[in-house]
Amino acid sequence: HPVGNPEKVQPHPGQRLRDCLDHRLRQRGLIPSTVLFFVENSRTPLPDNCDANFLSGQRIIARGNI
Repeated sequence: HPVGNPEKVQPHPGQRLRDCLDHRLRQRGLIPSTVLFFVENSRTPLPDNCDANFLSGQRIIARGNI
């Protein structure tokens, strides 16, 4: 199931997706290593080292991986 409500996030240049969202996940009491990220309507998880800037304008879905 998706985690939480939609939020807009502005990554720093060269920042990885997981690093960009780490703080927000922890604020919600989640362990970042237990969450997978997907582009909306995709069934393939994004790689952990994905550059967040390449996903600009995309809706990213976080799902618990437990």
